[in-house]
Amino acid sequence: MALASLMLDCALGGSPGDLRAFHRTNLVLHVITCLCTAGLAMLLLGRPDSGGAAPGRPDSSGAAPGRPDSGGAAPGRPDSGRPDSNRPASDRPICDRPVSGAQAFGRPLLARPRFPRPWPAALAAMLFGFHPLMVEPLAWLGQRKALLAGTFTAVCLLAYVLFVQSPGRRRWVFLAVSLLAYAAGMLSKPSAVPAVALILLLDVWPLRRISRRTLLEKAPFVALAAAGAALALVSHAATAEVRLTETGLGEKFVVMAHKLGFYLGKLVWPADLSSYYPPPDPLSLSNGDVLLGVVTAAGVLGAVVISLRWTRAAGVCALMFLAALAPVLGGIGYSWIYAFDNYLYIPLFAVVIAVAFVLDRVLHPPAPATPGVASSPAAAAAPPSAASTPKAASPPRSQSGSSGSFTRRRAIALTIVLAVAAAESVATRRYLARWKDTDTLHTYMVSLAPDHARPRFVRAYYLARNGHPAEAIDEYRAAAALDPALPGAQANLGQVLLEAGRWDEAIPALEAAAEQTPDVPARHFALGNAYARAGHLEPAAAAFERTLSLDAHHRAAMENLGRAYWMLGRVTDATATWERRLAEGPAAADVYEMLGDALIRLDRPAEGVARLVQAMRSGRPRLELANRVAWILATHVQDAVRDGAEALNIARQLNRATGGRDPRVLDTLAAALAENGFFTEAVQAAEHALAAAGAGGDDALADAISLRLEAYRARRAWRTDERPNATPDDGEAAPAQSPQTPQPPE
Repeated sequence: MALASLMLDCALGGSPGDLRAFHRTNLVLHVITCLCTAGLAMLLLGRPDSGGAAPGRPDSSGAAPGRPDSGGAAPGRPDSGRPDSNRPASDRPICDRPVSGAQAFGRPLLARPRFPRPWPAALAAMLFGFHPLMVEPLAWLGQRKALLAGTFTAVCLLAYVLFVQSPGRRRWVFLAVSLLAYAAGMLSKPSAVPAVALILLLDVWPLRRISRRTLLEKAPFVALAAAGAALALVSHAATAEVRLTETGLGEKFVVMAHKLGFYLGKLVWPADLSSYYPPPDPLSLSNGDVLLGVVTAAGVLGAVVISLRWTRAAGVCALMFLAALAPVLGGIGYSWIYAFDNYLYIPLFAVVIAVAFVLDRVLHPPAPATPGVASSPAAAAAPPSAASTPKAASPPRSQSGSSGSFTRRRAIALTIVLAVAAAESVATRRYLARWKDTDTLHTYMVSLAPDHARPRFVRAYYLARNGHPAEAIDEYRAAAALDPALPGAQANLGQVLLEAGRWDEAIPALEAAAEQTPDVPARHFALGNAYARAGHLEPAAAAFERTLSLDAHHRAAMENLGRAYWMLGRVTDATATWERRLAEGPAAADVYEMLGDALIRLDRPAEGVARLVQAMRSGRPRLELANRVAWILATHVQDAVRDGAEALNIARQLNRATGGRDPRVLDTLAAALAENGFFTEAVQAAEHALAAAGAGGDDALADAISLRLEAYRARRAWRTDERPNATPDDGEAAPAQSPQTPQPPE
């Protein structure tokens, strides 16, 4: 899903040089998520506006006079028997009243009095949207999956609430949307899997609809969750790692508690945010940071338990936060990463609901009970008793004091919210500046954890990738010094040194890498390359042999091992190795050429020439190789090897390509013409070659051409073993041939 969205951005104009299309999509996804979380909180936690209703119209609680409302019964009739039927209307969730799906979107969502007040939910969503923790999933294009998973999860939860509230058949449309969004979220990132747990917790509070029937409704969600979890485990095991942590229960509990406290701390005080958080060392309660995290988690848990005396809100929201965060708390090993900001994207939905609940209670507190006024429909229906009848009317209380206190409380609450939002905006902009480019980000990460190898390793990787080898070498060396066992540090250091031509320095690093991971073929292959470039051919051959013992189909190792054998004079071994390489599949031109040379050296010239012709035709032919092939076909001493017509065809093409000015090509053309019996033309070509060689100051070539010129004048073709344009001692004239009348072909 994430890859498809990035491909769509590319189709809309995004490119490595212009990332605006990608960032625009990220921003749109984040805005959609904020709107969905605001709508979700509004539907779950709002209250109807105060005030009565017009005669014959439903009042603010959704019931007409004489009809049972959402939580009680009309006078003279029994109540509905629901668990919250005797609770005051102000404490009952708005979602207990059915609303139509059409009314649930757009402007009708803000209508009065049927729908809740939007401001508490909007303010909570604003705090979510501006939080500095949102920078990482927004600015990091590689975390598009986190944004997609969060957006689809928010849509899933909102559609589920609309399914619960909507009447008639249309409600099933919302259930289908919720299921589709859930599946899309899991296809984006496995962090969406816990959404089914969030739905169950919403049924506990504030929907209050836990029953056998409602549990059966979750069967499709549970099936999708099982499939998504299995797919995530299998795919992640194939690309990274999935393992149960090997620590005991006590240590595992400490890790989970510390991570929970750590995330809560970053939520409340988002300072020193980074894409790399080093694990605490030691990871035990003797470490002050670990102890602080555990105490923070325990304190929050205690506060949540105490709050259950008044409301389920804090308890359910805390469980939602914990359920959404559970997969990354350390129960399953999935990466070397200890903590990530983007892991909080979905868990913060629970915080939005909790903050909206608190703001709703502060900005719109429940109306206090008034003497003589029933606090519930059941109390209103009960006949008056002598004990409940006041003996004398109490004087009306002045509302000015309470009204002023309420106004001040609302002003203080709004001021605090806006101040927090402003502080978030400032912190977000400051942190966003760290994401200006890759090097700025990784330099900042190194500054936060200078004594840890991992951020230096990552910075070195990007420095090398962007053409800064000197700085990359320094960072790799620093990373290897901080953590000699860090996977990849020595190997990457050796590779950068190798590419920089510092072979003797690369060898120790690559030897250390091969010792760290002796079963990784790439480590031995890189070491063999370093040995070969430094001229240590025997160790190079041994390293390539080790590579092939680990990976029998490593084609590059076969090619380089053959080169090492060739340079060591082991021509037979080189030939066998290159033939083994070609048995694996087509190869580059130089492999055919090397094999051809080896076969000719082993006195198998016909096979060798065939490989050289393959080399010439397997890619863009090189002038030297093509001239060499034409020379062999025209002059070889074995009749089975020579092919005069093909030699002349190649030589003519080369002569046209060089403009008739290359003495070696002209020499080959003369030999090909003589092989085909065109001695007059051969003499002319040889004379031109002699003049070009003399003009170029190549006396050795000029002497060789002069000797061959005499042979052509005597109507004798030239014969040699193999080498083109050889010196006078490297060939001889063939017996004279009778004159021929045919003209050379065009």
